[in-house]
Amino acid sequence: DLSVLIFFGIMSVMGSFSLQTHHIALYSFLPATACGLLSVLVLNVNNMRDIQEDSQTGKRTLAVRLGREKIRYYHLALLGGSLFCLCLFAVLYELANPYIWLFLLALPLFYFNGRAVLSCKEPVQLQNQLVVAIKINIFTLTLFSAGLFLT
Repeated sequence: DLSVLIFFGIMSVMGSFSLQTHHIALYSFLPATACGLLSVLVLNVNNMRDIQEDSQTGKRTLAVRLGREKIRYYHLALLGGSLFCLCLFAVLYELANPYIWLFLLALPLFYFNGRAVLSCKEPVQLQNQLVVAIKINIFTLTLFSAGLFLT
């Protein structure tokens, strides 16, 4: 999970930002972290879905280590953490730009995904939530990027 956060979030976003602007800015850390958390979200749903097979084959994923109950709250923390990072960025750096809040249009997906993960009885039922997690990632970050573009 930590590798996904670092390489699919912080390194990719901050690296792309520094290549485009020729400098490193600390304010890009918040959207980079949000991007990484949303990538971890996809991995987490996959690990929750495969928790039985992973534990039987000796795979030590975070889902196996935390167990079925705690991994659900970890999932909610990933959803909330990504929203927190994007909201904090909007408040600190883009408050004058009303378009920056476009990513909030993805909130229904966050809600339904979180509710489905909390109420899921069998890991196999999470198959469709993997697709939803991918949509959350793409939709949220596309809307956030569009908000920055419309500044």
